[in-house]
Amino acid sequence: REQDHQMMTLRRFLRQRQVEQRLSLRVTRYVRTRMRMKQTLSNISEEEVSALELLSSSLTTELRFAIFRLHLGRHPLFGLWITLEPVPAKHLCANYARFQLLQPEDELFQVDTQGFCAYYLTSGQLKYAIPGAAGRTPMRWVIHEEQWISEAALWTHWVHVGTCVASSHSQLLVVDAEGVLAAMRKHSFIEDFTDWYAEVFHRRLI
Repeated sequence: REQDHQMMTLRRFLRQRQVEQRLSLRVTRYVRTRMRMKQTLSNISEEEVSALELLSSSLTTELRFAIFRLHLGRHPLFGLWITLEPVPAKHLCANYARFQLLQPEDELFQVDTQGFCAYYLTSGQLKYAIPGAAGRTPMRWVIHEEQWISEAALWTHWVHVGTCVASSHSQLLVVDAEGVLAAMRKHSFIEDFTDWYAEVFHRRLI
C-alpha cells in the first residue's frame, strides 16, 4: 500500500539522518495518526484530484467559488460581496482561499507570531488561550463551529495575543489577508465599502 511505502521511506530517512530514537518514534506516530485522520475524515484535497488540472481557468474559478462560498458567506462583509458583486469573491476563492485540517493538539497559531490569515471553523472544535502577563489572569475560550478566528489579521498588522489549538479533528477555511486586498480592488464599490468596514473594525479594535 502507498501508506506503508511512505512510512517505510520515512523510517529509512530518520535512520539515515541518525535521529534519536525517542524523537523518531514521535515523528512516525504523528505521521501515522495524520494518515488515519485523513482516511477517517475522507476529505480529498484538490491536489489529489489530478482530473481538475484539465479544467479551464474560468471553470476552476467557478468550482472553487461553489466550494467556498457557503462558508465565506457566513461573514457579513463577504456575504455582501457575494450578493452585490460576486467577481471579487470569485477572485478571492479562486486564488486566496483553502481548507486546512487539524488533528487534536495541532496548533493553528502561537502567541506572539504574526497573523496573515483569517480562519473560519467549518467543523470540529478549537481552544484559545491568552497567557497571563503583568499580574493578569490567563484567559481561555472554546471555539465552536461557524466561528471566525483572527479576523483582525485581514485589516491590521496583527500579532497573535494567544495560542489556538485543536481540541478535536477540525477543518477550517483559511482566507489570506493579501488576497482580500487584491480581490476587493476588482470592483470600486466593493473596495470603498471594504475600506469603510476595515476602518470601523480598526477603530473598535483600538
